[in-house]
Amino acid sequence: MAEVTLQPGESKIVSFEVVTQAAKTYRVQVDGLEGTFTARAKILPFTYTFSCTKGVCPSAIAYGIAQMSATIKNNNSVPVTQNIKVMWARYSRTYAKWVGATGFVATRENSICDLRPCKINPFPLTLNPGATFNFSYAGYCSGVDPSDPTWTPCVPALMKNYNYYFWLEDESGGKSSEVMLTT
Repeated sequence: MAEVTLQPGESKIVSFEVVTQAAKTYRVQVDGLEGTFTARAKILPFTYTFSCTKGVCPSAIAYGIAQMSATIKNNNSVPVTQNIKVMWARYSRTYAKWVGATGFVATRENSICDLRPCKINPFPLTLNPGATFNFSYAGYCSGVDPSDPTWTPCVPALMKNYNYYFWLEDESGGKSSEVMLTT
């Protein structure tokens, strides 16, 4: 941290970061100077160990599925709540172009995976200091429709001739490694 020296009668605006559990007003003392400041709560990121493998959709074997697992950890000294997003991007090897949710795009476009009807995405997660959460997604759902227990929708369905990239990220910038699946 940089040292700030004041001459008698001099004043300076000084910025420094304080990590707090809640946004509120704190009374502080800094080397004989007293004052009040309002702390903005900084959202702290999680850390991720992420893996993703390719499987076959049980209800439509022409399509692949992304089977994901991760360990999400709070390495911070305070409890943290984040919205975790399952993200993806895809590149068409046939057309040598990135493909977004609305079609071909000039540059890579990151999208939130549509995991309905299996899971809600993004999903909220609160972890205490040092705590972990094991995330897993088989790539398909079973038992979604009670009238047809054999229906297993695969989301997202992986089509042939693409490079798919999958990862997890949180709202404060924490991100897992990306895993590429080639179809």
